[in-house]
Amino acid sequence: MEEYFNKKLFYATILGNVVEHFDKVLFALIAPFIAPLFFPNSDPIVSLILIYLPFGFISRPLGALYWGYVGDRLGRKKALYLSILGMSLTLFCVGLLPTYQSIGPLSALFLHLSRAMICFFAAGEGPGASLILIENAPKQHKDLMSSYYEMSSMLGTLLASFVITILCFQGKVEVFWRLLFIFSGSLGLVTFWMRRDLFLSNNAEVTKPYQRQEPLIKQIKSNALKFVVITLVAGFSCANYRILSNLMNGYLPLVTSLSAAEMMGTHCILILYDFMLLPVFGWISKKIGKEKLITLALTSAAICVFPLFKILKHPTIINVLGLRMILVTWGIALAAPFNYWAISLISERYRFRVLSLSRAFGAQLIGGFAISTSLLIYKKSGWIFAPACYIFASAVMALGGLFVLTKVSRSVTEKKTQTSFL
Repeated sequence: MEEYFNKKLFYATILGNVVEHFDKVLFALIAPFIAPLFFPNSDPIVSLILIYLPFGFISRPLGALYWGYVGDRLGRKKALYLSILGMSLTLFCVGLLPTYQSIGPLSALFLHLSRAMICFFAAGEGPGASLILIENAPKQHKDLMSSYYEMSSMLGTLLASFVITILCFQGKVEVFWRLLFIFSGSLGLVTFWMRRDLFLSNNAEVTKPYQRQEPLIKQIKSNALKFVVITLVAGFSCANYRILSNLMNGYLPLVTSLSAAEMMGTHCILILYDFMLLPVFGWISKKIGKEKLITLALTSAAICVFPLFKILKHPTIINVLGLRMILVTWGIALAAPFNYWAISLISERYRFRVLSLSRAFGAQLIGGFAISTSLLIYKKSGWIFAPACYIFASAVMALGGLFVLTKVSRSVTEKKTQTSFL
C-alpha cells in the first residue's frame, strides 16, 4: 500500500468508516433487544416497526447538503474532521439515554432524535471517506481502493456482530448495550485525534478545495439522470443489506422456530464471508468492468429473489444461512465497484455534494423503509416472503435506471463521434 498511497491517510480515513458501520450495525442488531425498553406497551412486531422507523430520512439528506458544501468548497479533510467529532459525541449521548421506565414516551423521542443526528453526521463521513481514498489512489488501483473501503465497512460490521453475538448467547445484551455505544463514541474520538495533525496541517491538503460553486439545483439538473441512477443503485444496496442483516435477525425468530441467538450466530458467519468476498469482487470488477458487475448483481437479485425465499417454508439453520449467503453475494458484487463507479460519473468540482445527496436519498428513501415496509406487509398479509417484494422492486428500479443511463450515454458518445467526423 505504501507504494501507491499515504499509509497514515489511509488508516485515519478508514477508521472513521469503521466507526460509522460499527454504530449502524450495532443499533440494527441491538434494536430487537432494546425495543421493549422504549416501546413496552406494543406487541413485538409493532415494537420493531417503531424502533426501526427511518427518522434519518430528513436529517441524512440535510447532512448531505451541509457536508457536501463543506467538502466541495472548503475541502474533503475539513468535512471528515468535523463529521467524526459530531458523530462521536452523539454516540455518547445514545449510551446515556433514559428508557421508558424513567421518562415515559419521551425516551422514544430522544432515541430517534439521537439516531437522526447520527445520520446527519454520517452523511459526511461515508461519502467523504470514499472520495478521499479513491480520488487519491492511482488509476490502476482505484477499483481495489473501492473494495478496501467496503472492507472497512465490513470490519465495523464484523466487530459489532461479534460483540452482540457473544452478549446474545450470554443473555447480556439488555445489560451492556449502553457501554457499546460509549465504546463506539470513544473509538470515534480516537479517529478525530488521528485526523487532527494529518487533516489540519498546512501540508495535509487531501484534495484541492473549489471556491466557486454552481447553485445546487443547477448541479443536480446537469446530473439529473446520473443522480437518480446512483440513488436507485444505492437504495437497492441499502435495502438488500438491511433486509438480509438487520431484518432477518429480528424477523425470523418471530415468524419461525429459529431463535435470536441462532440468527446472531449465522450473522457472524455472513459478515466474515462478506469480508473475504470484497477483494475478490474488486478484482472481478477490474476485469469485466464496474457497470457490468453491478448489472449482473441486480439482474440476479430480480430473477432469483422469490424462488430463494421459498427456503423459508423449511426454516432450518442451514437453509436460512444459504439464503442469506446468496443475498450477501449480490450485495458484495454491487458494493465492491459501487463507490468508484459512482465517483466516475460525477465531475470532481461538485462531486461531494451530488454523491452525498444521492447516497442519502438512496439510503433513507429506499433503504430506510425496507424493514418497516416488509414488516407492515407481513403484519397485514401474514406472508413470510414479504421482504422479497421489497428486494425485487428496488432491484428492478435500479436496473431500469442503469438501462436508461447506458442508452443515453451511448447516444451521446455516438453524437460526439459523428460530430468529430464532420
